[in-house]
Amino acid sequence: MTALNGQPKRAAAVVLLLKRFDLLPAGTGRRSEWVKRRHRLDVGDLKDRLSGLGTLTRLLRTTFNHLREHLAPEPVKPVSRKQLVKQARRWRIPVSLYERYFRDFCRLAPARANPEGLRQFEANLRANSKIRGGPEKYRQLLLEGPVPGGPGRA
Repeated sequence: MTALNGQPKRAAAVVLLLKRFDLLPAGTGRRSEWVKRRHRLDVGDLKDRLSGLGTLTRLLRTTFNHLREHLAPEPVKPVSRKQLVKQARRWRIPVSLYERYFRDFCRLAPARANPEGLRQFEANLRANSKIRGGPEKYRQLLLEGPVPGGPGRA
């Protein structure tokens, strides 16, 4: 009922869902009235996260949100090749190597392969270059880096 808040005839929709999965109790009378009464009685438990019903509702809601993200993810605006070339030139490394590092970063860090992810990757590169002795030394590390199948690797 809470998920259908603001919808017309939400009790009737809940009755149809319960009937479809054989979850309606047997008996006579209006099913929508039974659903409304049960909702009215259980609304306190739904809001209490520590109650059994509240815990079950929270788990179902988070599972549904994860499933929805998995089945219908937000479209990702890809990073253009021109941006990758520009950034690779800034670091003076081959574009293919820069792109590989960027894809690895997106796979390992909580980032997507979009312009925001590229900004995070660049911030990570700058921070690492400061730690590792400056941009020139870090560029050398990037060129000889431990990328499986990278330049000079089998």
